[in-house]
Amino acid sequence: MATGFIDTFVQYTHNLPSSELWRKWAAIATVAGALERRVWVYTLGSNLYPNMYTFLIGPPGVGKTVLSSVVQDLWLSTENINVAPSSCSAQSFVDSLRHGEQRVVRPTETPPVINYNGVCAAVNELGVFLTEYSGEFVATLTDLYDGKRYAERKRTAKLEYTIDNPCVNMLACGTPSYLGTFLPEGAWDQGFMSRVIMIYSGVMARPSLFGVETTDKDLFELLKKQIKSIRELYGKCTFKPDVIETLTAWYNAGGPPVPDHPKLLNYNTRRTAKLLKLCMVACVDAGGSLVITLEHYQRA
Repeated sequence: MATGFIDTFVQYTHNLPSSELWRKWAAIATVAGALERRVWVYTLGSNLYPNMYTFLIGPPGVGKTVLSSVVQDLWLSTENINVAPSSCSAQSFVDSLRHGEQRVVRPTETPPVINYNGVCAAVNELGVFLTEYSGEFVATLTDLYDGKRYAERKRTAKLEYTIDNPCVNMLACGTPSYLGTFLPEGAWDQGFMSRVIMIYSGVMARPSLFGVETTDKDLFELLKKQIKSIRELYGKCTFKPDVIETLTAWYNAGGPPVPDHPKLLNYNTRRTAKLLKLCMVACVDAGGSLVITLEHYQRA
């Protein structure tokens, strides 16, 4: 029986021609998009938020885009998550972010109002969303990922603005052949790909071709209820002492097992941050307080 959002999502999408691995990661991306900057952990002198760039990579026709559509529908169902258009330029994407002003009101807390700008992108085809690696768009996405102050000034268009607290989440679908064309040899040494989590699957699930309609409307309503509940969370996640001990030991040991492919050298430097982001997702998916337990860490 499904309990948390991720398990419910995997159960709801069982009749889609998508691998369970992708269905689980699509659910993770949905949770990260709902959380934006509303939940965080404090590490290495600053707040770390659970936003992610997640790429589902596989050959054509194995059920990637049906998942991105479900994710987008769930984000839109909350009615206050700002969702980017599936095809846009760097400037129009930033415009979407600028229009995604979010406010968290906490009358009894200090400060009583938290402001940030958020946008979530569910991208059916990377080739439509990102037409070239070396362009302005990729540089912008790289800059926005870390959630630091973003400013742009262009004399020609008399454009000047600042986004103090940006938050971008992305679930995108692509093929290995597109990545081979999209990524020049030196791209793996640059910042964008080190920020991406790529999930590869070549397995096509084969639900019954002429089976009865199995879409569970009640289950989708439960997903909408769960993601809205996650959206309402706010606060810093803390760690149980045994998690701190275990995570610190893993971090000090260099994060074994360490991928040894040369193209993943810069990705490896961000694995601890990605693990912490997944700890937050596992924690809120389990419900209860914002306390990360050893079970959440192990799942992450």
